[in-house]
Amino acid sequence: MPELRRILLGSNHDHNRWLASYTLARAHELEGQIRKAVFYARLSHHHSAHVERQGLTGLSHNLLGNLLVAEGHEAEAAAEYRMALRHRKNSPPTWVAGAEGNLGYCLLVGAVRARALRRSRMREGLRLIYRSLRTFRREGVVQYSMLPHMDLCFAHLELKRSASAKRHGERALELARRYEDTVTIKNSLYLLGHVALLEGDEQAARRCFAELEQRFYSHQADLADLLMSVDLRRVVNLRA
Repeated sequence: MPELRRILLGSNHDHNRWLASYTLARAHELEGQIRKAVFYARLSHHHSAHVERQGLTGLSHNLLGNLLVAEGHEAEAAAEYRMALRHRKNSPPTWVAGAEGNLGYCLLVGAVRARALRRSRMREGLRLIYRSLRTFRREGVVQYSMLPHMDLCFAHLELKRSASAKRHGERALELARRYEDTVTIKNSLYLLGHVALLEGDEQAARRCFAELEQRFYSHQADLADLLMSVDLRRVVNLRA
């Protein structure tokens, strides 16, 4: 990263400064240093305004959205995703679908956390996520559909549509196991446990929570028992 910082400070070319700041943001994101990542992502957005190349501003906004949603700032992230989509001209369909799906998730969370369920926001979120899912299928990138399926499981669970929630949750878990995506495996097991509780199937719920405990939280004894009795969905971040 020191070389990237030297380029950022010493280069006279706006594109090089954008690339250096964007790459630094991604590097800090991968290291879990979100505040530093946000700083460089905002810097990349500043430099993108001076580069005559389409798509860079959208990339910076999308990265900012990803960082903010990981920190639980869904409303701010939604604003960044909307800005990213405004700069989507000539962007690949899968990139657009990813931004739409992430925006949809932010809207779902906002709708759920409102004191009264915001149906209009929920509908917009569902529409965006279903469109994202259709695009990934059409483009033949089935692995990218894990998040939309998981988000749809979450949405239908909140709407108490257990059959739809279960179908999407099981598909998300199946894909996550196939592509060894441990974060999505963890989140899907958690959601499917609550789907089973909604259906009154305590045995299935306990199986999901027990696997979650054994695989990811073996140091937290009796976590499965806790999850059987406490609903943490309002505070769980599926993008963290």
